[in-house]
Amino acid sequence: MEWVCRHDVRLIRIRHQQPSLWEGLFAEEVAELWEPWMRVVDELLEDDALVDAVYEAQGERHEQSRTLGRPQTPAEVALRMLILKHVRNWSYEIVEREVRANVVYRSFCRIGTEKVPDAKTLVRLGQAIGPDTLRELHDRIVELARQRGVIRGRKMRVDTTVVESNIHYPTDSGLLDDGARVLTRMMKKIEGKVGGLKRKVRDRKRSVQKRVIALAHALRHKGEEGELRRQREYRQLLHLTHRILGDTGRVLQEVAGLPRRRRRGARELCERLETMATSAPGGAANPGAGLPRGNSVAGQAGQPVRTTHGNYPQGEGGKAERVWQAGAGAGSREPDRHPL
Repeated sequence: MEWVCRHDVRLIRIRHQQPSLWEGLFAEEVAELWEPWMRVVDELLEDDALVDAVYEAQGERHEQSRTLGRPQTPAEVALRMLILKHVRNWSYEIVEREVRANVVYRSFCRIGTEKVPDAKTLVRLGQAIGPDTLRELHDRIVELARQRGVIRGRKMRVDTTVVESNIHYPTDSGLLDDGARVLTRMMKKIEGKVGGLKRKVRDRKRSVQKRVIALAHALRHKGEEGELRRQREYRQLLHLTHRILGDTGRVLQEVAGLPRRRRRGARELCERLETMATSAPGGAANPGAGLPRGNSVAGQAGQPVRTTHGNYPQGEGGKAERVWQAGAGAGSREPDRHPL
C-alpha cells in the first residue's frame, strides 16, 4: 500500500479527468439506453452545490484527508453510486458488481473506463456523508425544486406509519423506579451546573433497581409467605424512594443558599426538580402517599396493582401477573392487613 503526503497533489477530486474522444463517443451511444429517471437525475446532479457538499464531507473524514493517504473516489462518482444504490435498493456488494458489469451504470456514475470503487470503499463513503451533509443536500434539492416550479414550499407534510408494538404497562414499582432515576439524574445535572455541592449527590438507582427485581421475583411465591415477601420488598423500595426525596429537598435548599452567580445556570433545573419532587409519592403535594403505614403499604382497596415490569402484546394484559391490594388471609375471607 502506497501512501503519499504531498501538498501539491489533490487526493480528493470532484470528478474524473476529461474523458478521451473514444470514451465520449461511446458515452453518446450508451446514453440512448438510459432509463427516464436517470436522465432527470443526471440533469439535477449537474448542480455544483450538490457535488461540492460531498467533496467537503470527504475532506472532513480525518484531519489530513486532503493531503495524506491514497487518492479518494471523486465526489461526483461517490454521490451518483450512492444514489443508484438507494434507487435500486441494493446492497453495497450488489452496487459494486452491477456497476462493474454494466456500461449504462458506468456511464450514469461518470466512471467510464476508470476503476469502480469496491463495497468497503462505498461503505466508508456513506459514513463520510453524515447527517449534516444529507441535510445540506436535501435543502439544496428543495431549493432547486422551488426554482423550477415543481413545488412551492409553503407547507410541509409528514407521512407516518403505525407500527405494532408491545405495551409497557405502568406499575407501582416501575413508576417508583422511573421517578428515582429521573430525580437522581436531575440532581446530578444541578450539581454539575453549580460547580459542586457540599454533600455529593448519592446515586441510589442501583439499589432501587435491585429492589424492583426482588419484588418481581417475590411475585412467583404464592400464599401468605409470598405476600409477606412482597410487602417486605415493597417497603424497602418505598424507603429508598423516600430517601431520594430527602436528597432532593437537601439539594434544593443548598442551591438556594448559593451565590446568585453560581445558581443562575441551574434555575430552570431546580424549578423542574421541585415540581417533580412535590408531585412524587410522599412529596410535599401529597405527603404520605405511597409510603408505608405501619405494617402495611398504602393504596386504594380493591384495585389491582401491577408490580412487575414487562412488555406484553396488546390485548394480553390480563395474562400478566397481578397483586391485588385487598387480599384475604389464609383460611379467611376477611382482609387481615392493609391493602398492598
